[in-house]
Amino acid sequence: MSIEHFPDEQDKFFKRIFGGISFSGERPGFICIIGELRQPGANRFILLDEFESFDSEALIRRAGAFDVYYRPEKWLSGELDKATNKLLLEFNKGLDPRQVGRHLRIIPSRIKGLEDELFKYCFPKLRKMIGPQGDLDISKAKLLLNYMSLPQDSEIGGIKFGDYPAIEAAIFCINDLEVAGDISGKQYDTVDNEYRMI
Repeated sequence: MSIEHFPDEQDKFFKRIFGGISFSGERPGFICIIGELRQPGANRFILLDEFESFDSEALIRRAGAFDVYYRPEKWLSGELDKATNKLLLEFNKGLDPRQVGRHLRIIPSRIKGLEDELFKYCFPKLRKMIGPQGDLDISKAKLLLNYMSLPQDSEIGGIKFGDYPAIEAAIFCINDLEVAGDISGKQYDTVDNEYRMI
């Protein structure tokens, strides 16, 4: 049985692909897959896929499926709590060793340290990125597009980490893709899967 992957003729257009995952609170947890184009045109980044669920186990299973299909270089999130770490461990233990696949590894985004300041700093920037002259194409992202329309300008300063998992997942991807692009433009042509404290 062959495992279906993101088609090579599409994959070759992308310099790197990252996955972002943010777990549920009052709103469902969210996954997004964002790719950075090798030859940017009207956009530099494209949201390739999205998924939402209140069920953390379902999110991890879907992230595992996306991992096999899109083969992102990184999976980014905030700090994982003990329950989520346990679900991730159980998911990886349950993988069939006879199947070609990868263990799902979720690491903290560089931007997660902003915590409750994350939204104030990142949301206006993300909103500009999806605007008419922006760098991020989210035309395939009906769920994220809906969530982006919910926060009012007057509320942004009071939005806490965890209030909008969909927007946070996109922020995790975009921020780290931009940083990876800056680093690779200066030093490397590939993305290292390990972070170092700067």
